[in-house]
Amino acid sequence: ISFVSELENDLFDIINEILTININQKDGFVTISTNMPESEYAAYAAINARNILQKIIINNKIKGAKQNLEFSEEQLKSKRIEFDEIQNKLGYFNDSNLNIVTSSIINERKKLEAEFQIINAVIVELSKQVEQNKLQVSKDTPVFSIVKEAAMPVMRSSPKRTQMVLTFGFIGFILSAFFVIIKDPLITILKEVRS
Repeated sequence: ISFVSELENDLFDIINEILTININQKDGFVTISTNMPESEYAAYAAINARNILQKIIINNKIKGAKQNLEFSEEQLKSKRIEFDEIQNKLGYFNDSNLNIVTSSIINERKKLEAEFQIINAVIVELSKQVEQNKLQVSKDTPVFSIVKEAAMPVMRSSPKRTQMVLTFGFIGFILSAFFVIIKDPLITILKEVRS
């Protein structure tokens, strides 16, 4: 359970006001738009949001393959240590028993050589798995195409001044017309009420 502090909650609210992300699942694309007073900051915010979103998507897509790769690499590393130990043991045994030819020494040498061959085969197999897992990570990593790069807008997107002037002009005209139509009857009614 993670708790969000009041400051973090306030920051999320600010980000929600600045950033809008629309997902079109039918066509498979995401649109990121920002709304800030300065166009330069809006463009930077859109680019940073895109980069963060890409990292999150990539990490989610390759999570399993990456875990398999890390596991295979750890196993390969531990088997290489075993391989080095048995190789050193076999070399030391051969050096110390160079001129001695008895059945027990031959058996011990064969036992060490068999152990060496087994660990060598395991290392070869683990190396193949590591390479296959690397290929799987590359295969699972999504490729992003940027249809339209974030750009600093030349024209202001809001407030829409023409629309505001027309709206308030229309409201003013309606209120004025209403006042002119109602003015004379209202004055008459007020005079009758006073008398």
